[in-house]
Amino acid sequence: MYASSTVGFGLTRSLKMSSTVWWEGVEKTRVLIAADSGCGGNKPGELLTLRHPKSENGTCYLFNNGMLQEIQWFKQSYGSWFLGDYISQDGSLYMATPVDPVFILLPVFDQARMKKGDDPGKFRQLDEILFVEGYPEYQHLLSLAEKCMEIVCQTQEVGSMKFYRLDNSKVLAWLTCKVRSLKKALPALDKNYAAQDEKQTLVDAVSIVGEYLKTEPWLKLLYDRLGLEFVDPTTKETNTETFPNAIENKMEYSNSLQERANKKTGKPGKQTKQAKVETGSKNIRDMFSRASMELESFRVGLTPTVFYIPGFVTDQEQTQLLDHIYGGSGSKWKTLKNRRLQNWGGMVHEKGLVPQELPSWLTKITAKIHESTGLFPSNINHVLINEYHPDQGIMPHQDGPAYFPVVAILSLGSPVVMDFSPHLRLRSSSDDDISRECGGPERDNQHSFSVLMMPRSLLIFKDDAYSDYLHGISDSPTQCYKQVVNETEALAYSSGDSRKDGDNKILHRDQTRVSLTCRLVPKVHKNLFRF
Repeated sequence: MYASSTVGFGLTRSLKMSSTVWWEGVEKTRVLIAADSGCGGNKPGELLTLRHPKSENGTCYLFNNGMLQEIQWFKQSYGSWFLGDYISQDGSLYMATPVDPVFILLPVFDQARMKKGDDPGKFRQLDEILFVEGYPEYQHLLSLAEKCMEIVCQTQEVGSMKFYRLDNSKVLAWLTCKVRSLKKALPALDKNYAAQDEKQTLVDAVSIVGEYLKTEPWLKLLYDRLGLEFVDPTTKETNTETFPNAIENKMEYSNSLQERANKKTGKPGKQTKQAKVETGSKNIRDMFSRASMELESFRVGLTPTVFYIPGFVTDQEQTQLLDHIYGGSGSKWKTLKNRRLQNWGGMVHEKGLVPQELPSWLTKITAKIHESTGLFPSNINHVLINEYHPDQGIMPHQDGPAYFPVVAILSLGSPVVMDFSPHLRLRSSSDDDISRECGGPERDNQHSFSVLMMPRSLLIFKDDAYSDYLHGISDSPTQCYKQVVNETEALAYSSGDSRKDGDNKILHRDQTRVSLTCRLVPKVHKNLFRF
């Protein structure tokens, strides 16, 4: 990790700020995770201002030991960094990840050849090509361009001089290779890709690569070469953000240049538009957005905010979780009237959470839920583990206001039917859901629905299903699942726990069920009480 007065790093070596635009007026310390510049090289890294290959907005890149890296970022609603004796108020996390420099240099080489119509354009030397007005730091990439750009260029040598010209056929061959490689890798990275047909995976791969390409001409040409129907990416919503200064990845760099030019010339100039959201930015929030889109395939029922994911954990993971729950965690059990529970993560209070660190075996599963669903703005920090015998359930209730309005429930051991019913009114109480079980508001059965939760499955509900419905489990050893909204999805993973009795579909609860209710408490108070 790196550190300096502007970017917080953990080592004494600092980054070189080669452009004052990046740090003028910015004295805050920030945390950036990147490869140590002292490993395999003697020069410190440099933060370069280059044009984003899709949006053309000024964007921050890290150039370190001949490798170009893009700056990604993630920011929680609440958080700070403790750096030695210093506390950084900005809790954002910045990460430097490698990017193929051909993507970054492609629009520069395209513009430099000055192509018109069928004319292939001019051959030019690298120092001419990388002379980009307003972006002098492209000159730092001369040696890198010499190594990587021949794959998409024609070259000619005259004496000791070498000339380059972008070649459309080479560019499309290179892009096709990128897409094919990504298409092959996606199913191994995510089971959702493995379940879909090859054409859809190819479309997804083109979409990912397209985040670094201009629509005209490259993205359209790529769709045509692969025989796919063109989908305009500008019609899709994005979940990226722009920033007021360069170290925060996507900034209003063009506005800064315009302002500085106006100061020098004294001319007012045209009013610049507010920086647009970059559709080509690839950061951690993009990953969350992509995870949310994949989650759509697990939506069940008519209520649009209920998701059921069968087989979310493996048999081995289920066994390991149960071993931890009934092993070293035995002293955590609290016995209630109708079940036992373990409380992990701390005490939920009306003012927030008095936290306790989750054990590693729990953070492993909560991190999986957080990363694969993309529905929580930060890490899950509270887990209730409930144990239900076959004749035990939980009264219809609504989770308390202290929680972020998303609930993820992992079921282990035995199947069960969870009932949802719209509430007519809620008691005004600031207590959490445990205190609401002794009684509940009136229920409206007209629009009720149920979900069959099989072992190893994950149920998620949010928004309307969270705020407008009560959820509960009947305390009967037999349950009817005739009206469940996910029968097909659930029974695909059935192991003989359900059976039909005439027109009725009966679930026999003959084993203990354990559930992990995973939630986020946004407000965390480490010093809530004074003694």
